[in-house]
Amino acid sequence: MSDIALNSDRDLDIQNGNLILLTAREAIRQHLSQRLKFWYGEWFLDDRLGMIDETNILTRGADPAIVDARIKSTILQTPGIVSIQDFSMDLDNATRKLSVSFVARSIDGDIDFSNLPLE
Repeated sequence: MSDIALNSDRDLDIQNGNLILLTAREAIRQHLSQRLKFWYGEWFLDDRLGMIDETNILTRGADPAIVDARIKSTILQTPGIVSIQDFSMDLDNATRKLSVSFVARSIDGDIDFSNLPLE
């Protein structure tokens, strides 16, 4: 498994005129991060896709159990992810901010996601 690297602006990472390729673990990490930050209805070809949803994820009074289940399901459905080793979530209903920290076991080793903001 390989992929083309994206920079912090989510554009292609081009250095010295060359695209940067990722290792298998880096590709899985990038893909998982993209899936977790993907807004529901964002993709015009299939508006049923997406993890973040204003109606039950980033809404005041969101049910932490639903948010927890949705995030874990997205992680486990990501190609290359085998299991979740550690997981913690910080949901601030007042500011509608959500961050997660977890270690995901992939087919190429553990991947640490510490304080990943989902907003």
